[in-house]
Amino acid sequence: KEKARDVLNFSPSEIILLSVGRLIKRKGHALVIEALESLITAYANIRYIIAGNGPEEENLKQLIRKKGLEKHIEIKNDIKDEELPLYYCMSDIFVLPCDYIPPNDIEGFGIVFLEANMYGIPVIGGDRGGIQEAIVDGKSGCLINPKSIDNLIERLSDFIENPKKRTEMGKFGRKRVKKEFNSLNTSDELSALTRVSRSGTINDINLAGHGIW
Repeated sequence: KEKARDVLNFSPSEIILLSVGRLIKRKGHALVIEALESLITAYANIRYIIAGNGPEEENLKQLIRKKGLEKHIEIKNDIKDEELPLYYCMSDIFVLPCDYIPPNDIEGFGIVFLEANMYGIPVIGGDRGGIQEAIVDGKSGCLINPKSIDNLIERLSDFIENPKKRTEMGKFGRKRVKKEFNSLNTSDELSALTRVSRSGTINDINLAGHGIW
């Protein structure tokens, strides 16, 4: 983690939250921004990295400015695939409180949560759609009500206060992904899951070029 932060010029003392995904309303980035407005009063060293692009980018930037959180939140819409492992490795918590937007806009299986777990990061996701299958609540991460900012603040605060819990959930998540999803034998599922490693296999995450692993 320290080496990844050194490469990306982030401080080792920061608590780094990460979201990866298209910038659309359903993903819940705005809820995280709202939560940070409260959290920074107690945890001034929080940084939130939003990796992705999409139609909500300008709205999210406006919300960040409105809340005065420019020093704490950064939208990075130009991260290359080969750079993304560094962002996972340096992060403390992956958060994406996806919601359901009627009539049919809902998250599928939630591959990105497995992707984060593969890097040993605990995850927080909305208890909607396929995310309920991607996250083992209380073990690989936490499911929250994506309409409840208090629920999100509670879970984030708990993770921030308990680094041991973060480590244990991250380890559980990594072991689960390697054990339960290596045996998939459909080409579509394997194609999606091998995105986790960015190197072609789910078992071997290749960060040697960055001197990380």
